[in-house]
Amino acid sequence: MPADLPGINLTDPEATARRDAVFGVTHAIHNMTPEDPMATLQYLWCIERDWKLIHRVHGIDTTHYRAVHEWDQAADHLYNISTDPQETRDLADEQQAVVSRLQARIDLWQQHEAASVEAAE
Repeated sequence: MPADLPGINLTDPEATARRDAVFGVTHAIHNMTPEDPMATLQYLWCIERDWKLIHRVHGIDTTHYRAVHEWDQAADHLYNISTDPQETRDLADEQQAVVSRLQARIDLWQQHEAASVEAAE
């Protein structure tokens, strides 16, 4: 692995212990858009301590693989990964305060990432 690769190894307990939260994105599987990567964005997610929020974005997927994303119409999925590591019980409706807090963190993270990209250009 390159030494200058951004991010952390999520399987490294020491690395993850130093983080308050971990953020990530998921794009459409097959229609890459290097000139506009946000166009194919499907999910934003945040893991904070015991909570994992997955936020649905509905980016463009023009391939025959779009059914992978189309089934999911919920705006958010929330899981307590310490009590439900298999993510079988969605708590988004029951824990709206947690959803709102983690969504705000995702929004701040996105703003920070956008500013980093602009600074690099």
